[in-house]
Amino acid sequence: KKILERKNRELQVKAAMSDIEESIKPCASVNGVDLIMEKFENMNPDLLRQVGDRIKQKYPVAVILLAGIGEEKHVTLTSMASEEAVSKGIRADEFLKEIADLIGGRGGGRPTLAQGRAPDAGRLNEAITKAPEIFARLAAKG
Repeated sequence: KKILERKNRELQVKAAMSDIEESIKPCASVNGVDLIMEKFENMNPDLLRQVGDRIKQKYPVAVILLAGIGEEKHVTLTSMASEEAVSKGIRADEFLKEIADLIGGRGGGRPTLAQGRAPDAGRLNEAITKAPEIFARLAAKG
């Protein structure tokens, strides 16, 4: 059963990556650090992290924000920052906390990996619109 679950997760990650492979590109870049954001339907935190790991391979100097919208319209957030991004002052935990605050959620973690949750996906697009501004502000203070 565990093998089947693992295979299923791998297939979900592959499907998500094939869906976004072409569309993944930075939406902002500051001090040589790219910001990459993607939104998914029905993707749990574990899968978001795996997709983030794949994106990190493609963009090694980046901050990544992934949002998964659940069946009950809650939002799961995962943010990752490369070591180089952290050295330039952009931490995944600080970035995710600000995004989560905008949508009435909470989050935390480490400088290179943070996760969060919000009860309602209704304000997610607003937060995604403001994310490049937050990213630039964090980069400027670094």
